Amino acid sequence: LVGRGNVGQNLYLLQGIVLRSLRNCGEIRFLQTHFGSFVENVGSAGIGFGNSPLNQKPLNKELSIYMIGALLPLVITNIAHMVLVKRNGFPGLAVPIHAGAFGPNKTWRGVVFVSFVNAVCFGLINIPGGVLLSHLNDTFYDAILSDLSTWHGWEDILFKCFIGWVYGMAYVLFELPNSWLKRRMGIPAGASANRFKGLFTLLDKTDSALGVSLVFCVLRDFSWVDASVFFVTASGLHFLFSWILYLRKIKKAF
Repeated sequence: LVGRGNVGQNLYLLQGIVLRSLRNCGEIRFLQTHFGSFVENVGSAGIGFGNSPLNQKPLNKELSIYMIGALLPLVITNIAHMVLVKRNGFPGLAVPIHAGAFGPNKTWRGVVFVSFVNAVCFGLINIPGGVLLSHLNDTFYDAILSDLSTWHGWEDILFKCFIGWVYGMAYVLFELPNSWLKRRMGIPAGASANRFKGLFTLLDKTDSALGVSLVFCVLRDFSWVDASVFFVTASGLHFLFSWILYLRKIKKAF
């Protein structure tokens, strides 16, 4: 893949391989089929992080593209993390953050893996002018790709990876208060609550979604409408993939 003078093209090719490898995945087909129509029906407000003089597309399409760009890396990262935990990968990092406060299942392995893998996935999927973001403007790809021969172009890619890292950290950190609350109520790690079961199921599926939605809100210039759409979609995907992973016995409980 790597050749002199073709670094930008190689990155674009790598991104295409990542996305094409997911084409036949049922979960990704769900995103492709339902994401656009859902966001289009709800509508959006504010341009925010997606504001570009090159962008002449409707705002609802822009919003759906940035939502996919934020959520798809998180989906890939968390499925990979579930598989990693099931196979006990990187056992040296499987050290609890604080066993007394959060239980033994919240480990530094999760913090490191989710944040850094999501940074890489976000950077690949959101390469400026790549397979996904090229839908914002047909000429955006050529304008950015030609800039990858300079530090400014690489700086933009590194910034994308940093945003992916922030999303990953928000996902992990916003799970901790829920774990702390369950430990205080005497609920063992990995077990279901006997009291307020519906409430804790809801918290389990929306805590991390709240964290990443707040990051999305900041990037969208504090558009709470966009953040609300993102939160509902992220929570729905969390329910969906938890159910799928439970059925495939990757997760022990829904």
